[in-house]
Amino acid sequence: MTSGGFSDMLSDFSADSPGLAIFDPAVFGEAIHAYPVFFAFVAFWFGCCIGSFLNVCVYRLPLGMSLISPPSHCTHCDHVITPIENIPIFSYLCLRGKCRWCGAPISPRYLIGELTVGLLYMASFAYVLHFKLPLPTMCLYFLTLSVALPAALIDMKVRDGLVEADPGNDVLKMAVFERHHETGTAGFGFVKGFGFKKGAMAQTVAHDAHNLLVAGTNDADMALAANTLIECGGGLCAAADGKVLALVPLPIAGLMNDLPVEQMAGLVAKLSDAWREMGCAINSPYMTMALIPLACLPELRLTNRGLVDCRTFSFAELFAE
Repeated sequence: MTSGGFSDMLSDFSADSPGLAIFDPAVFGEAIHAYPVFFAFVAFWFGCCIGSFLNVCVYRLPLGMSLISPPSHCTHCDHVITPIENIPIFSYLCLRGKCRWCGAPISPRYLIGELTVGLLYMASFAYVLHFKLPLPTMCLYFLTLSVALPAALIDMKVRDGLVEADPGNDVLKMAVFERHHETGTAGFGFVKGFGFKKGAMAQTVAHDAHNLLVAGTNDADMALAANTLIECGGGLCAAADGKVLALVPLPIAGLMNDLPVEQMAGLVAKLSDAWREMGCAINSPYMTMALIPLACLPELRLTNRGLVDCRTFSFAELFAE
């Protein structure tokens, strides 16, 4: 390589250069080794752009949506995002994480996704450069990351455009229904960590509002558990395979029962057995479940008004585009 600098190196890519049609990988390899910092930045920025596209894939593919149409838009005001508002990292920072038109918050997931892919691309570049691996290896790393990252994030089952529970990955459907004033409000979401392989659980002991809370692996058992509590005035219920496995009725405000303590203890024991039969191994899962709607505990809580980000005291979108 001559000492003429980077401009001379770029001139070697000319179609008029002897022995070159348009591009010579050997010359490109020399340029990379001569200016590693510059090309590391190029790899980072290229990764950020890919990360921006992968954010779209993670949101749209599970819902069966096209990656092209409709164009990216604010989910609150439906304003189409302009190219200058869609520059990876910079647009998010300049807009301070809010929609330019309606001021609605933009999920930091977008910024995190762009930064993560950018840093991984740059790390792959540094790895290939350090161990003097062939350039096609770097391209293979980039392709692998671009395929693996969305695959790792897209773990929800979608059927006919509807997101389903995925007990194989310990993801249950969840709903909270207002039960005191007939407002008809309800919040929907997903919960992970109970370990249920089948069935559903419902209860009206759900701090602080004590609404009707139901979670499960399928809609039929969720409806059975919820309707069973409606019929008895509240309590705790476990259902699976179309049958009620256990019921602790709490007809007094949906929180208490005047039965003898020995009889209530027996009902709670049967409920615990039913939950274990459904696959839940944690102790007293109804206590954990009762805190899911408590919107003063970090980080996310599900109430009858929707999903709440308790760090910012604002509502959060279940699906962020």
